[in-house]
Amino acid sequence: MSREELVVQQARKAFQSGRSKSLDFRIEQLKNLQHFISEKQKDITDALQKDLCKSENGTLLYEILGLEGEINLALSKLAEWAAPRPVDKNLLTIFDEVYIRPEPLGVVLIIGAWNYPIAVTLQPLVGAIAAGNAAVIKPSEVSIHTAKVLELLNMYLDPEMYHVVTGGVPETQELLRQRFDHIFYTGNSTVGKLVMEAAARHLTPVTLELGGKSPCYVDKGCDLRIACRRITWGKYLNCGQTCIAPDYILCEPSIQDKVVEEIRKCIQEFYTNDPKSFTDYGRIINQRHFKRIMELIKGSTVAIGGEQDESQCYIAPTVLKDVTPESKVMQEEIFGPVLPIVPINGLNEAIQFINEREKPLAIYIFSSNKKVIKKMMMETSSGALLANDCLVHYSISDLPFGGVGNSGTGCYHGKYTFDRLSHLRSCLIKNLNMERLNLIRYPPHTAEKLRWARLLLVKRVNVRRWRQVAQVAILAALAAFVVQEGDGMEKQAVEIARRAFNTGRSRVLHYRVKQLRALQTLIRERQKEISAALTHDLHRSEFNTSLLELIGLENEIKLAERELSDWTRPQPVQKNLLTLTDSVFIKAEPLGVVLIIGAWNYPWSLTLGPLIGAIAAGNAAVVKPSELSENSASLLKVLLPQYLDQEMYHVVTGGVPETQELLRQHFDHIFYTGNSTVGKLVMEAAARHLTPVTLELGGKSPCYIDQNCDLAVACRRITWGKFSNCGQTCIAPDYILCNASIQNRLIEEIRQTLQKFYGENPKNSPDYGRIISQNHFERVLTLMEGCSVAVGGESDKSQRYIAPTVLKDVLPHARIMQEEIFGPVLPIVTVSDLNEAIRFINDRDKPLALYIFSSDKKVIKRMLNETTSGGVVVNDVMIHYTISSLPFGGVGMESLNKARYPPQTASRLRTARFFMLSRLFSCARLTCAWAVISTILALGLLIALLVILLKVGHQVPYLYGTCKSPSSYPHFIFH
Repeated sequence: MSREELVVQQARKAFQSGRSKSLDFRIEQLKNLQHFISEKQKDITDALQKDLCKSENGTLLYEILGLEGEINLALSKLAEWAAPRPVDKNLLTIFDEVYIRPEPLGVVLIIGAWNYPIAVTLQPLVGAIAAGNAAVIKPSEVSIHTAKVLELLNMYLDPEMYHVVTGGVPETQELLRQRFDHIFYTGNSTVGKLVMEAAARHLTPVTLELGGKSPCYVDKGCDLRIACRRITWGKYLNCGQTCIAPDYILCEPSIQDKVVEEIRKCIQEFYTNDPKSFTDYGRIINQRHFKRIMELIKGSTVAIGGEQDESQCYIAPTVLKDVTPESKVMQEEIFGPVLPIVPINGLNEAIQFINEREKPLAIYIFSSNKKVIKKMMMETSSGALLANDCLVHYSISDLPFGGVGNSGTGCYHGKYTFDRLSHLRSCLIKNLNMERLNLIRYPPHTAEKLRWARLLLVKRVNVRRWRQVAQVAILAALAAFVVQEGDGMEKQAVEIARRAFNTGRSRVLHYRVKQLRALQTLIRERQKEISAALTHDLHRSEFNTSLLELIGLENEIKLAERELSDWTRPQPVQKNLLTLTDSVFIKAEPLGVVLIIGAWNYPWSLTLGPLIGAIAAGNAAVVKPSELSENSASLLKVLLPQYLDQEMYHVVTGGVPETQELLRQHFDHIFYTGNSTVGKLVMEAAARHLTPVTLELGGKSPCYIDQNCDLAVACRRITWGKFSNCGQTCIAPDYILCNASIQNRLIEEIRQTLQKFYGENPKNSPDYGRIISQNHFERVLTLMEGCSVAVGGESDKSQRYIAPTVLKDVLPHARIMQEEIFGPVLPIVTVSDLNEAIRFINDRDKPLALYIFSSDKKVIKRMLNETTSGGVVVNDVMIHYTISSLPFGGVGMESLNKARYPPQTASRLRTARFFMLSRLFSCARLTCAWAVISTILALGLLIALLVILLKVGHQVPYLYGTCKSPSSYPHFIFH
């Protein structure tokens, strides 16, 4: 076993002890890190003087002070950051606890950089500690003296929880072979691609803080003296070895000589006539980088500086003038004290110049003309944009720091680091009372239930979820093979989409709203055709198509349309004294062209859902529907161009070859929904272009049933969740954990519930679906081999039918427990107690969801505190997906619940729509008293209205249907 593997094992064992989940432990470790910085300050400054010739004051100002500020901020805000975060509810969950719970990810790998080896290595560590993670720190071997000082961390921090691994490339490669829960890398894009490729093998999320050529546009109307003063400081700080340093200047030829002269004055003021002897002017890190920079200068006209001393790795502050775009120095990030000036003819040419290159980490613009600043902001893309200054945005903890495209993925600083290194776990805590509210979702399904579901769902919308989707700006759909593409169609679709995006029309809010409304029209006008396609693909009823796919899409479109102006509005952030008089804000911008690879199990919602976010965020998109749901894919291929901008939004159908060809193209984001095997391939492909990805995968979601619960209600909800869509739902309960003493009772309750939902023969029920393909049919049957069938087990290959099946006394090593089932088979694994159930869950990969059925708050609390999952739902299943304000991803009232269960009626559908779409205001507490009071008043008014109607005795239209008599009102809504 290698040293690196041993270190990771020790860190994971320490994390699994659970002690890092305690806030007291985190605070203690943060204070110990403070002690390290204060007590080893002399060692740190001496090491940086040896590595980079940094002065003591320079080290304190640009490395230590910011780090101390990060620690102080974390200490003061930790309780707030780590507290459960209440979210908006819908009527379906009005009486439940619904919140986001930040949880540690596990073991984090932090790979530091050499240019600011203390700040960029320990700042992510501050976030890792604050979030409750274990960490392995790999300092850069290039700043060798500082790396040795960082080895002393084990004298201050928990030596089992936090490890420092020194060494070079072989040690880093060995670390990257290990499995981490997050990798945080700071460095160049070449290594960043290798890190992302290595992370893909374990589906490990990454934060890549890279660099790039950050342009600086100097408008001829600005104060050149002040502009050049700030540019000179930002460029030559740390001898130009700063990732956000201005890389080159763009200005009109008429002011080039003035800019050169002003910079000359500033260099002399800052570093005297002899920068080589000045204590605040550094050195290039090593001979290799020295030679690289000197090679870049060749062939250019030196206006200032140019002196060098290889023996000291010294390069004087240098300015190059009349630099052409083809020059060597313009082909890569300089990362040294050389500043090229590229003459351009005005703002439009400057914008074109920037947009023809990779997206930079920062754009700097110096102008006193607000229209110039706004135009640069609106028509370019970068990690950050600063007007009339350089670098200072790094000092504001409330601003996310990070790149876009080739300059990085993910952001950090302050709370952003905490959230980046936390899993924001969706939590829904229900009780088992008032089961009649669930009838609207349960089979059998009817038109009446559908109308109620539509009403309930449309009333509730999720702002936070769509804000995230809009900011991340992605969409995806899987490809169908029915409509074959010609050679090169994938590349052509991407090129056309990028040209359309580059016109800038998708940045206009009116355009986005128009496209969203067109998509809404598609859904409404083509509902019958969509339902027919899904009937062919999955034997899905029209009710289930509306309830499980279309109503949710309508809801998301309405939400996006209503909230779009709010989502895109600049968000002011807290300033520091340095920026007190400045305008400081976060501005959501489109990413570019997004690839959406959809899934076959819900081919419309899982494809068009991300597309809504992409449109709202102003992106172009290429949608790849799954070839398995071929009828839906071919219909989407035909319909989407009829309603949306044909140049901006494309559907590419086909199978594996077409998907592979798409993955060879350069996208600005990839959104994939599917299994983990393909997810790894998608992430590996994305690494080639440093494309950020969103992977919505699956897993074996466990369902723990405590003896202390209402088994009849629990089994009713589990049966609905498991066998909806024939078990082909990524968040369906995959298996049950329970004590052997209640296994037979569970089986009997599930048997009775199945009969109520689907009748004596589910094969004849319109509400019971089919397996998607013969391959999946045979796979599911193979998984059942060797198991004891308690319920169901019948199958019909010709129809791809597998009856709702329950397996009993399943062993942990059984074949069916080795992979996600994704079919209508429910294994029951018996455990002796809660402790064994928790161990069973933790010994396996983290599931997408965890379901707990118990009336014991202690049982619920232990399961919440001692497990990890994408989401957790107590006393229900899958309902968290309907709450838009809960983030969905991996790592109520009973009258309403009645609406979900079969048989489905029009009445139940109206109920479901009303409860699921009714949006409540944000609550300060987990259970919002005002929401409860307002709901009671609303119900009172409805009852009063009903009494009046009963007295009048007239027939009245109700919602989306017509009630022929008062007795036909759905009685369960009034309980």
